[in-house]
Amino acid sequence: MVSERKSYSTRAVKVADDDLGQLTDVFNEMLSEIERRDEDLLRHRDRLEQEVEDRTADLVKSNTEPAGGKRQGRGGEPGQERVSGQT
Repeated sequence: MVSERKSYSTRAVKVADDDLGQLTDVFNEMLSEIERRDEDLLRHRDRLEQEVEDRTADLVKSNTEPAGGKRQGRGGEPGQERVSGQT
């Protein structure tokens, strides 16, 4: 059941306090650890996806805005325009 569905919330039922009962306890602890790790990985993945979306939006925004907010003139320098007849 656990391996087929990848559902680590399922726990084995302990029926005695013998060696088999100890094995059941350890097995259930292992399932709990796997379940916690999966949840941590999912949260981390969600945070990374959000960070990629945020950075992509920032990049798109910066590529659509003029650099430094200055207008590029025809003279080659920001804010300067070449006047015909002058060097």
